[in-house]
Amino acid sequence: MRFFFILAILCGTLLLPAEEPGQQEYRLGLNLFEGLNGSVQDREAAFPFFKQAAARGNADAQYRLGHCYEFGFGTPKEPAKAREAYEQAAKQGHTEALFRLGNCHYVGLGTPQDYARALECFRKAAEQGNADALMSVGFCYENGTGVEKNPKLAFEYYSKAANAGLSLGQYYLGRCYYHGKGTTKDYAKAVELFRKSIQSESRLCRGLGYFSLGLCCLTGKGVEKNREEAFRCFRNAADSYHNEARLLIGVMYLRGIGTQADPAEAFRQLSLVRRSPAADYLVGMCYFQGTGTAKNAKLAFQSFRKAADGGSADAMNMLALCYRKGIGTSPNPDKSEFWKKHAARSGRKFSLVHLTE
Repeated sequence: MRFFFILAILCGTLLLPAEEPGQQEYRLGLNLFEGLNGSVQDREAAFPFFKQAAARGNADAQYRLGHCYEFGFGTPKEPAKAREAYEQAAKQGHTEALFRLGNCHYVGLGTPQDYARALECFRKAAEQGNADALMSVGFCYENGTGVEKNPKLAFEYYSKAANAGLSLGQYYLGRCYYHGKGTTKDYAKAVELFRKSIQSESRLCRGLGYFSLGLCCLTGKGVEKNREEAFRCFRNAADSYHNEARLLIGVMYLRGIGTQADPAEAFRQLSLVRRSPAADYLVGMCYFQGTGTAKNAKLAFQSFRKAADGGSADAMNMLALCYRKGIGTSPNPDKSEFWKKHAARSGRKFSLVHLTE
């Protein structure tokens, strides 16, 4: 009997489960894309294999093809083709493709922006256990994107994403506990979740987690107040490109909070902050007073104007002063009065307390 069994294998007559169409091409592409099984990573060489397998209806290959088109792996970025490939895979129930298709509808990638369709895709992927989709559904409920706002449902979905081990889900769940959204405020639980989120491989998630943990250390919410630890957290957040963390680092260097006062470093950090009226105002004050940099009335005026255009009442008051006394610009009583009145109506003043709320 054993002889006939071996003979059947050698002759190819033993019936074996048939491979899914395109599976061989998909495996070859995956090996090249990831550099697996002794292959040298070559995403350009991987792309044609994904394309061949996708054309044969292989859902995994269709998903990978969409990924290549979306991010430009081995081929130029083509958003419309990315969305089409994700859609083909999603029709076959591919969970990751469903999530990516939802993201295409959410941001308008290769298709008109449609929050309702995005939420539909996120929900289907979430039902299949996709952690990113669980978090995205929660985000939609929290912000009323494609659906009516529902903080309790947002909390439930964030909880599921966090329990699935998604670091970003842990961060958003921590925010729910911190602000009391959809649940009772619990700063200690928020801190616990923020600490988990900073273990993420995602730079974005680490930045968000460190920033929120830093605020807790600075204000003593859920943890013992510790300005030095807050400063370290903000430094870590800034290393992950968190813009507001860099602003706070600049303020802490400026005022000697949690670290030794260093006006030059404060000025450098504040100058790196992007699209922030508060940072622009402080940079203007540094130029105005010669703090951490040489006095420069013209640059001070320019920074105040930029901050004022962004809504900073403090900068508007400084503009009024500059126009009244001709600091960094020609004297202009009318413009001075304009900015003085505008500042009184605005009420948007910068303070460290405001930033830590």
